[in-house]
Amino acid sequence: MIAQRLSVAICLGLAMFGATASVQAQGRSRGMGSSLARLLTIEEVQKELKLDSAVLEKAKAYAETSQTKMREESQLIRDQGLSDADMRADLAALNDQMFAKDSEELAKIISADQMKRLKQLMLQQIGISAVSRKEVAEAIGIKEADRVALKKKVDDMNTANGEKMREMFSGGNVDRDAVQKIMAENRNQLDETVLESLDEAQEAKFKELVGAEFKFPEPQAGGGRRRDF
Repeated sequence: MIAQRLSVAICLGLAMFGATASVQAQGRSRGMGSSLARLLTIEEVQKELKLDSAVLEKAKAYAETSQTKMREESQLIRDQGLSDADMRADLAALNDQMFAKDSEELAKIISADQMKRLKQLMLQQIGISAVSRKEVAEAIGIKEADRVALKKKVDDMNTANGEKMREMFSGGNVDRDAVQKIMAENRNQLDETVLESLDEAQEAKFKELVGAEFKFPEPQAGGGRRRDF
């Protein structure tokens, strides 16, 4: 086991999306994973990056355009009638494409330091499961074969967790407290699984990669959860 455990909140956005999209016709941003553009729509993030008014307007305009495209593309994927596993795979691929596009376009608007911090905040919001992403795995020294194996574990757990949530929503009357409890259990299980796959050096590198802790705002009514790292 790892000597010192990071305190993290695991993002189960894709799993939750697959479990609830058919029973809750809500295009929640959390179902799309964490994106650079979406983070820029959060006022506290804007303040953290210290964006001046001119840059802020440009960044917000791009963020709105990016999120509109994300919603449209993700809806096309949902409308294909794919299995949960295939839908998550396609959404993950879309998320990667949008991340690359956001990185390219936002680099023309904000400074290198601001971009670095924005990416740190994105990692904090995703949580430790971000180490299954290729670029993050490479940065903290995870071999590709190990990353692929870890990603499969994460995907399998997300599939199982998605089934749990599907069952809870299929009955119609949803117990909010029960849902929150299951979500917490799912996050903790995924957290432990990922952490057990890392050695102390990799864990330390990931902690450095996410930078200074940032407190995301509490959720608003009808909004997504806050994810602290």
